Amino acid sequence: MNCLLFNTKVIFDADIILCEEKSVTLTCSGAKKIQINWAMYGEDQGARHCTKTNTKTVRCHAENVKETVQNLCENRSSCELKASNAVFGDPCQGVYKYLHVKYTCF
Repeated sequence: MNCLLFNTKVIFDADIILCEEKSVTLTCSGAKKIQINWAMYGEDQGARHCTKTNTKTVRCHAENVKETVQNLCENRSSCELKASNAVFGDPCQGVYKYLHVKYTCF
């Protein structure tokens, strides 16, 4: 995590990885709001971010993940995210996936 000082505003950068079927609340303190910088839901050739292992070594990413996360979280002080096929679609059936989000509190 990085904190940058810009025009006397503290900007907080966060990088979260959420395993399939898990939930998390993104939160920014004070009057700060969430800005989504990047998001991916899928699997990245055995990156092994989550404890469940895949029998297949694949690279698959759902489409429009950043836009979906922006719709749920952008310009809010907090939001709930769930890493699930119901939210993002299933880009590779039978493969255990994860949600990776990079965001800024500003």
